[in-house]
Amino acid sequence: GGEDKESASATLAAFLADLISYLRAVHRFCYFRGICFAHQAELAAESPTSSVSQFLDRALGEVDPVGLADAAEPNGSSAGGAPPAPADASGEELDPLDAYMAGVEAEVRHQDAEDRVRHEAAVA
Repeated sequence: GGEDKESASATLAAFLADLISYLRAVHRFCYFRGICFAHQAELAAESPTSSVSQFLDRALGEVDPVGLADAAEPNGSSAGGAPPAPADASGEELDPLDAYMAGVEAEVRHQDAEDRVRHEAAVA
């Protein structure tokens, strides 16, 4: 029911926060700005951790993981203006946070592939 959905949303939000923290700490990458910095000091200056919570709140607000925007509007339209969730291969609607996390994971895999190519070119 609703508690399961809220629990899953909280778990995914925690995973997202951990992933963003990992990208910042290990790769000096600001997910919200889409920039990989050469030094940790550059990252801290251009994207301070105090701004991360604002970006995260905005990102989570856009996907409305708990479905509050739909519940607030009697006509079923989304108060936040978020697009409807995409459908999976079976035609069932995907949870917006699941769709968002799939996009995050795809971007991370893409970035890792680009980093490997640059590293192999530098070594060769």
